[in-house]
Amino acid sequence: MHAIIRLGQGKFYTSAVFGKYHDENGDYYIVYDQTKTKLVKIHSVDTNLLDRSLASRIIIFDDSDIGWKFEMGSNRKYGGLSFLPKNEALNLVKSGKMPGLPSTLATECQLADNATALPKWFTVASEREAERLKIISDGFKDAFVSECQKHTKTGDIRVLFEGLPGYQLELIFTGDAYCHLHDPEQDQPWWYDSLIEYKNGYIYLIDSAEASISQFFNWSTDCFRAQKLFYRIHIL
Repeated sequence: MHAIIRLGQGKFYTSAVFGKYHDENGDYYIVYDQTKTKLVKIHSVDTNLLDRSLASRIIIFDDSDIGWKFEMGSNRKYGGLSFLPKNEALNLVKSGKMPGLPSTLATECQLADNATALPKWFTVASEREAERLKIISDGFKDAFVSECQKHTKTGDIRVLFEGLPGYQLELIFTGDAYCHLHDPEQDQPWWYDSLIEYKNGYIYLIDSAEASISQFFNWSTDCFRAQKLFYRIHIL
């Protein structure tokens, strides 16, 4: 698992996620600090901030749980990399330093961090990649289309979503691309939920979790479809 850690004013860094847990202040992640020399504990949302776009600190861009050990029972979604148990991770956070090299633990942390880099553009051309977009976009909840342009020669459709927690998403639909947008003056522009699905060689993005792909061309709200989708994250 890998994440973008927002620093504010468009600045950020990336880190492997070494653990995800919960305390009285909500969910938190164990990640590297900006210098990659020690581990820190960062809550996904700062509950003291009312502005959702400012509150979100963590954006997961790789949700792979290979090598993770999860807590049992109802806490199944919490856990960490098997080589770094929760108590040991929190002790390293508290101490403010990582063991010096050569250290098996420090080496494993470095290897985990180097395993996945943030791509400039993500691609959606499979069910797995559609699932990743659901996680990165937070289901497009509270987002809205601020720009939509169709290329006159290629037919590609470029879309910019704003309103996401601390970032924008730029999407390019390519290959038999189609879209329908409602009139924002007739209806509120914000998305409440969404359907994101890759099926029969097409990626679908519709402003309703209850949408039916079979009725796609009759759908009356925002919807997009293409053979392939490229997207990138713009951090705020």
